[in-house]
Amino acid sequence: MPVSVSTSRLPLLDRSDVSPESAPIFDEFIARRGVVPNMFRVWAHSPALLKQVAPLSWVLLDEGALNGRYKELISIYVSRLEHCEYGVKAHQVQALRKGASPEELEALGSPEQGPFSEGEKMGFVYAERICRGAEAVDDEFFEALRRHFTEPQIVELTATVTAIIFLTRFITTLRIPVTKLPSAGS
Repeated sequence: MPVSVSTSRLPLLDRSDVSPESAPIFDEFIARRGVVPNMFRVWAHSPALLKQVAPLSWVLLDEGALNGRYKELISIYVSRLEHCEYGVKAHQVQALRKGASPEELEALGSPEQGPFSEGEKMGFVYAERICRGAEAVDDEFFEALRRHFTEPQIVELTATVTAIIFLTRFITTLRIPVTKLPSAGS
């Protein structure tokens, strides 16, 4: 069941409130997105964690063995499965920026019917199985997955799915509100 997010359990820190070691991370988010996502404004309460989580999120979702567009689509799908409105909305914005189509976003309600390649569809099934539990990824399924993805791609796909599960739990537990996007004029 979706978690209604109205008030964060911890304050959302502004750049003026963060430690000197956290300020460059806030600056990097402004450069990348035009806004510091609320999740990272909460992570800033622990500068050591922020310093690790922010770069990890960039590596996970930027271009790599898998393209950033697909990793954002996987992130939306997992966020939906985990009932995290914040994750869905944040990754929709990023998916569109990275070339996803509105049709692809719409199809995430039932990706097996969507405009995705057979490999991409297999990745969505993999994500759904991981969300159910690692035991849902049996050897037979994993061998089928290997026919569509290289080993580096499997590592990135698995890391993306499991990291998004971790982050959605962080967000929903602390009731972090969806980040407001900067206005076009700012």
